[in-house]
Amino acid sequence: MLKAGQPVLFSGTPCQIGGLKGYLGRDYEQLYTIDVVCHGVPSPKVYQKRLDEVVALANEPIAKVNFRDKTTGWKRFNIIFQTASHTFATHKRRGPYMRLFLGNLSTRPSCADCAFNNKRSQADLTIADYWGVNKHFPLFDDDKGVTLVLINNHQGQALFDACHSQLECQITDFEHAAEYNAAVAKKMIPHPGRQQFFQQLDHQSLASLANEFLGPAEQ
Repeated sequence: MLKAGQPVLFSGTPCQIGGLKGYLGRDYEQLYTIDVVCHGVPSPKVYQKRLDEVVALANEPIAKVNFRDKTTGWKRFNIIFQTASHTFATHKRRGPYMRLFLGNLSTRPSCADCAFNNKRSQADLTIADYWGVNKHFPLFDDDKGVTLVLINNHQGQALFDACHSQLECQITDFEHAAEYNAAVAKKMIPHPGRQQFFQQLDHQSLASLANEFLGPAEQ
């Protein structure tokens, strides 16, 4: 499509944008890229284990997974694993899968040395949750979600300008944007028990492991 001169919008994690740029080896005027601020990438093995646990509980296959169900609000969103007749919904800080992810037990080691956060993105635009918007711009906070947009270059500026009239925007700065979203500016620090966690992964449930390494879930 790029060789044919067609406009292309590619979105992904920051390292996926870096991989695309490295593969192409040159700039394309018609290529636009957007990355999402990334806490880290969780292990596929841990994800598959969670799917297997849900299937065992429901005795039927997974039909749908929703990592950001905002029925209860943006700040206290739920993770939902759904089968044909059962729904397993847990708060992001109560369910074992997300607890292990946010506690940096299940994230990949490469994410601890991220080369793309803290203003090093190779994408034209970076988007993220604007955590802390209730403190900096309380009138914007409807608990349905506010998106932070970082404009990284002239291409990103052109892309943003093209849709600006359809958005409700407020200018902010990097320091405020990163204040409550650590992944914007900081590297993920692996949990010290990560290696032991993976050694025990085949022998314990995710809930048992989360309680062992992270303590009881918040109520």
